[in-house]
Amino acid sequence: MPEVYDLDIPVRYRRWGIASFSLIAQAKVADFLADRQSLYLYGKVGTKKSSLAAAVLGLWRTTGLPSSRGGWGEFVPSYLLADAMRNFGSGPAMLRHWKEAPILVLDDLGSARDTAHVTEQTVFLVQWRYDHDLPTIATSNLSLEELARQTDARLASRLQEGIVLDLGDTDYRAKEK
Repeated sequence: MPEVYDLDIPVRYRRWGIASFSLIAQAKVADFLADRQSLYLYGKVGTKKSSLAAAVLGLWRTTGLPSSRGGWGEFVPSYLLADAMRNFGSGPAMLRHWKEAPILVLDDLGSARDTAHVTEQTVFLVQWRYDHDLPTIATSNLSLEELARQTDARLASRLQEGIVLDLGDTDYRAKEK
């Protein structure tokens, strides 16, 4: 049975601990955990961005305490984020939940076919967390420059102020075959 703090982390990513990643990645994660700002992980497909984000979230949950705001944080895939924002009935409640999460992972940012509404709400979510000094981890196949062009420059601007880590172009899923 998974630990309580693993329930929202996809099963595939639970097996990766921080020690599974390069010393450079470990140092960047340590900087992020010390400063509690944003962490932007980008690289080509298969570079283990989501695995690293899940490992950071798991590490944060095991070394920290639940926030007075409630909960341990959230791992939110982009398809779920976009779906909740498109769904008028559940979008506002989920957005409120995610904006107040003690730590938030936005996985695969920029991959969904976003509407103007979804993009605007994503900017609002990141802006709110930025304004309230809440740590946010975002993963993407896009560099910050590409994210700015494809989605919104305000989104990329908020994320660039934190720690940015390029995980390269090695597709580890292709290597596993």
